[in-house]
Amino acid sequence: MQTIISRLPIFRSFLFGFLLAGLCGFSVLSPLPLVAQEQTTTLAEAHTLFAEADALFKKNTKADREAALQKYGAAAGLFHAARFKRGEAKCLSQQGLIWADLGKNSQALPLLQSALTLFREVPDEPNEADVLTTIGTVYSDLGDKTKAQEYFLQALQLEQKLGNQVRQTTLLTNLGLTYAAQGETGKAVGYYQEALQLNQKTANPQTQAHLLHSLADVYFASGENQKALDHYQQALRLWQETQDTRAEASTLTAMGLLYTLFGESQKALTTFQMALKLQQEIGDKRGEAITRQRIGSVFLNLRDGEQAARNYQPALDLARQSGDQSLQAQILNNLGAAELVRGAYPQAIPLLEQALEIRRAIKDKTGEAQTLNNLGQVFLKSGDLNLADDYYQQALKMVREAENRSFETRILKNIGEIQYRQKKLTSAALTFQAGLRLARSNGDRMMEFFHRCWLARVVRDQQDLSEAKNQLELALPLAEFVRSATANQELRASFFAHVRDIYEMYVDILVRLHRQLPERGYVAVALTASEQARAKSLADQLRERELDLTADGPVELVKREQELKELIKAKQELVTRLLLRKQPQSRIEATQKECAVLLDEYRQVQATLRSRHPRYAHLTAPEPLPVTTIQQRLLDSDTMLLEFMLGKETSYVWAVTQTTVKVFDLPGKAQLEQLARQFHQQVSAPQRAARNLVKVSPAATSGHSKELQNSLVALSQLCWVRLDLN
Repeated sequence: MQTIISRLPIFRSFLFGFLLAGLCGFSVLSPLPLVAQEQTTTLAEAHTLFAEADALFKKNTKADREAALQKYGAAAGLFHAARFKRGEAKCLSQQGLIWADLGKNSQALPLLQSALTLFREVPDEPNEADVLTTIGTVYSDLGDKTKAQEYFLQALQLEQKLGNQVRQTTLLTNLGLTYAAQGETGKAVGYYQEALQLNQKTANPQTQAHLLHSLADVYFASGENQKALDHYQQALRLWQETQDTRAEASTLTAMGLLYTLFGESQKALTTFQMALKLQQEIGDKRGEAITRQRIGSVFLNLRDGEQAARNYQPALDLARQSGDQSLQAQILNNLGAAELVRGAYPQAIPLLEQALEIRRAIKDKTGEAQTLNNLGQVFLKSGDLNLADDYYQQALKMVREAENRSFETRILKNIGEIQYRQKKLTSAALTFQAGLRLARSNGDRMMEFFHRCWLARVVRDQQDLSEAKNQLELALPLAEFVRSATANQELRASFFAHVRDIYEMYVDILVRLHRQLPERGYVAVALTASEQARAKSLADQLRERELDLTADGPVELVKREQELKELIKAKQELVTRLLLRKQPQSRIEATQKECAVLLDEYRQVQATLRSRHPRYAHLTAPEPLPVTTIQQRLLDSDTMLLEFMLGKETSYVWAVTQTTVKVFDLPGKAQLEQLARQFHQQVSAPQRAARNLVKVSPAATSGHSKELQNSLVALSQLCWVRLDLN
């Protein structure tokens, strides 16, 4: 809730008879006219009731505030009878404030609007500003941020006129909060910065810390993570100076989340542990539960299900003590995910079922769909495709009712995978096409990548190799951007392992096309794709070893490249949130255009790095040599290049000379390793002649297909001839 400014004017008891006598020219001792006497009595009663109501209001309990409502109402009636507008307005505004605090906004608004009218009639600008602020807060709580901004701006203009800098700071903060909630980060940042400048004049360190934390939250939401971290650190120093332990713990927790995003798992864990210690000192059970849950999530991201579960379990106990059912359900869901990572499927099921029961009880539709999806994952992994599909279909129905299009794309991917495994290729193709359309409209590049890859598998199995090739050629550029924008090394490595499988499928499809249409040059394209996969592997190894490559490229350009990645990711996430919140299409399209502009700048920065700093570009984004360049520059008439690509199911070896490119099938990596060991044992015996090292032993290929034997023999013969050893 936004901050509500409250001025509680002191209604002083005074003898209205003396005042009226003076105004009317009567002697102090003269008897008052009957009307004046009645009015004086009424006002005195009204002031008494107001004072009693005010005392109850300040006790700040629900029962006392409900009692205060009655007395404020009675006092308002008496002030109205006495035609004392300021008193009546103050009673109405206090009633509105109490109803708002009790969550009865529909009852609060008419009272506040009536108070506003009366304060303007008096006029009473300080109290008018207070009521405007309260009305703005009510509209904000109702979700009408635009209406809230209208009232906050009116209040701000009055406070600027009155010269009250403290209240101006509060209103600027409230405006920042509403614009941040709408995703308009530029305006939010502007208001927060203005509030910070104003607060420097009043030198209130706690307000300064609150503003810095709020500004950091906005930067966090917009993807400007480094700026967010800088502002959290500034806020943290102020919380430590003012000894606000609870706020210090909250800021440390936010910083831990950022370190997690940066992929700095150890820093994240250290920061979370610092927050945990503070929360234990002040007995913040709920805060401790949240922090332990986030520690567990660090380990879950690292695919360490055992360590994750060790932290989730005490978090669950604390959440139960705090009575927070939503948090309990979330932790149970995460515990189930941890067991899923460990492969302990039977243990995951009861945890997820408990989470599902709570989420249904509290009507958490999004959480319920998430848990149903996780249950689907458990049964998918354990091989019960029908039960997995049942859970996915339930989740799909829920997210469609909620119009959660981002989540829908993920569930469609899971359903499509089941259909593919069940050999329902036509249904799977339709499912992946629907998910692809949604992912593209959402701007979700990662899900677009996954749907294209699965669609490629389906059409490949339907023997439409050309369409499979097209889908993968659209998917792979998406994969490179998503992977490079992922800071977490473990997640990046995991994602690369998946991308490696896609490169293998791409090469396999190109080789099949080559055999159908040898004149099209697909064999050379397949070799280039194999080289490209190696280049990406090198780039990932450099990143994982955290090598400092900025010496080979300009620091500012490299920094801008990284900033653009974060900003693009944040804009894409914002589009998803706007779709989820059913924001106007014009705003969604405007955000998508902003994302497109950032993408254009990102490509320009990359092009500049490649042209002006080729060494840096080669290390960070290596480009494979075309086959023609290999033939012309690296090979002579007596040299042959052999390049291997080892796959799970099928491996390939290319034999490249100055004039020819040939490709040969090999078995999958595991089989090839077994063959290599057998071959090594045969040729390593002392009695083997050195020249036999290049021959293929029939025994080495026994038990394998005739095609494989022929392929190995053909490759051996080709090498034999080229090396002129015959």
